[in-house]
Amino acid sequence: MKKEKVVRTSQCTAYLQQRRVIEVGEIEQIFTQRYDLQEELRGDDRQIHNAR
Repeated sequence: MKKEKVVRTSQCTAYLQQRRVIEVGEIEQIFTQRYDLQEELRGDDRQIHNAR
């Protein structure tokens, strides 16, 4: 019984580590998307400024 518990725990740990990798990747993706959006907005500001 006790051995089975250990296996389950290591499976959980492996799952959490995989999940953490996925989350880090998702977070990086969100940040790059936000950065791209900010760059686009800055570009729009310049265009508006130049139009004036």
